[in-house]
Amino acid sequence: MDKIESVIASLAKRDDQLAAKRITAQKALDKATKARQDALLSGDLDDQRALDKLQGMVDSATSALSGIDDALRLLAQQKAEADNQFVEERDRAGRAKVSEEITAAVSDIEKRVEPTLSAMREVAEKLMALDHLSFEVGQLGRHLSGVAGEAEIAFAFVVPDVRRLADAVKDGSAAIPAVRRPLSRSPLTLCRRP
Repeated sequence: MDKIESVIASLAKRDDQLAAKRITAQKALDKATKARQDALLSGDLDDQRALDKLQGMVDSATSALSGIDDALRLLAQQKAEADNQFVEERDRAGRAKVSEEITAAVSDIEKRVEPTLSAMREVAEKLMALDHLSFEVGQLGRHLSGVAGEAEIAFAFVVPDVRRLADAVKDGSAAIPAVRRPLSRSPLTLCRRP
C-alpha cells in the first residue's frame, strides 16, 4: 500500500504542475488570440506576414493548451486507477485482518469447548449424585447435563461455520463487518450490525 500511496502522491504532484502549466498556456492563448483580433480589427490587413505570424502564435498556443489538456485527462485516468488499486489493496488487507481475528477467536473457543463441556458434565454428575437431598439439586444436574449435550451439538455446527465465514471474509464472498466491538479476553472483534 505504501507503493500505491507513493504513486498517488506523485500523480497528484504532477497534476498540480500540469494545472499550473495549463493556466500559463491559457494566458498565452488568450494573449495570442487578443493580438490576432487587434490586428484583424485595427491592424494592416495587407501585411499577410504579420497576420500569419499572429495566426501561428494562436495555433501554437492552442496546440500547447490541447496537449496539456490531453495530459491532464490521461493523468486523471491514472489517478483513478491508482485510487481504485489503493481501495482494493486496503480492502484486501482489511479482509485478511478480520479473517485472522475470526480464525484466532474460533481457535481459542475450540480449545476451550472440551474442557468446558467436561467440567459441566462433571458438575452435573455430582449434582445428580446428590439428587436424593433435594429435587432442585437433581433437576439442576439433569439440566446441566442436557445443556452440555446441546452445546456439544451446537459447537459441532457453529465452529466449522465460523471458520467458513472467516474464509468467506478473506476471499470477499462475505462482507467485512461494518461495526465491531471487542470481546473480553479474546482477539476477535465481534461484528454486529446496529
